[in-house]
Amino acid sequence: MFWLLIMLSGQGSCEVLRLSPDSSSLMQKISEAVSGDTILLDAGIYTGISNCNLTLSTSETTIRGVDGPISTIIDCSFTNSRHFTITGDNITIDGIQFRSGTSLPASARPFLPPELAALSTLDFAPEPDDRRGGCARILGAGAVLQNSWFINCTASSGGAIHVLSVSGRTTLTALLLTNNSAAALGGA
Repeated sequence: MFWLLIMLSGQGSCEVLRLSPDSSSLMQKISEAVSGDTILLDAGIYTGISNCNLTLSTSETTIRGVDGPISTIIDCSFTNSRHFTITGDNITIDGIQFRSGTSLPASARPFLPPELAALSTLDFAPEPDDRRGGCARILGAGAVLQNSWFINCTASSGGAIHVLSVSGRTTLTALLLTNNSAAALGGA
């Protein structure tokens, strides 16, 4: 029994990291997270480059909107940024609304109204593989996306979500996919 207590006390503790739209950025919270942590997003609209184009590489991490997708919104405003790329394993995204993400440069998005295309100030051309998944690109195993909305995202393929995980299972549950588009394949 004594050895069991020593072994358990040596394990890292899971933390809950909380974020509001007017505090630090989601990028900062993701960089602080360790395996097993949960990042809670308070209600509000998260915008700007420090809340988009994120890489989720810390396995066993959860990002959750406290009040669900009707109140917790990440809006990339077509700034040549998808919302996130998942490279870590067993990452959960829950209860968030994702709007206006893209993995295409402005020149590859002729179907955008001029007023939205003008919002894109970053002028780069990602590699063709990187143009998949306007909101989410999933490369890690065991990702779970649930109770979330994906609205008005665009890419070359997989307008909202592109899954390229070769090991493990990706679970998509209770998602709303609306007004997403792809230049070639898979608008959803």
